[in-house]
This record gives sequence, C-alpha cells and structure tokens, in this order.
Amino acid sequence: MCRMYNDYGSLARDKAEKNLNSVNFPEFEKCAGSSMSFDATENQTTAELQERKSALMEMAEYERECLLIVKARLRPLVDEKVRGVLDVFVNVTDLYGQIYVARDIATRPITTYVDT
Repeated sequence: MCRMYNDYGSLARDKAEKNLNSVNFPEFEKCAGSSMSFDATENQTTAELQERKSALMEMAEYERECLLIVKARLRPLVDEKVRGVLDVFVNVTDLYGQIYVARDIATRPITTYVDT
C-alpha cells in the first residue's frame, strides 16, 4: 500500500532519476493504450500519465480498504497489547503513504559538490 502511494507521489523524481515506478509495469498499458518501456514516460502525454496515476491510486485505495477490513476482523482475536501495536504500525504506515501522496518526501542524491 505505502509503496503505491510512494510511487504516486514520486513519479517526477523517479523519471528524473531513471528509477522504476509502478506505472512502468505492463499492467498499466491498458490504462493509456500505449506500450510501456522503462523510460516510456518521456514520450507520454500528461493525460496518459494521469490515467496511470489514477489507476495506481485506485489500487492503493483498494489495498487500504482491504487492510482496514482485515485489521477489524483481527482485533477481536488478539489481546489489547497486540491491537495497540498493530494500530500504531498501520497508522504510521498509512500516514507515510498519505504524506507521499501530498508531497514526495524522499531524499534526492546530491548532484553538485561545493569545493571548500
């Protein structure tokens, strides 16, 4: 789930750094009707990329919904301490995912150096 949110928010950075992004996988060809190569985003229109990003967000939201359902079913089966730990883990992971959607927070490699 968090991986998909990260990819949603980092598409421009991934393209610039030539990193693999979820939208580079063949499953996303159906979204925009064009073939996909590793650097296909170079020649794609904004509309095609938006279609792929929308599909990625839809999948991430579906996964999130499934996680919340599973968590709700698990709660009565585990003790209070385990529920608390699970809640913290899921909430922190979800928070990071939402932050990635709002803004790419990854570190970027240093490309220029200053001589001292």
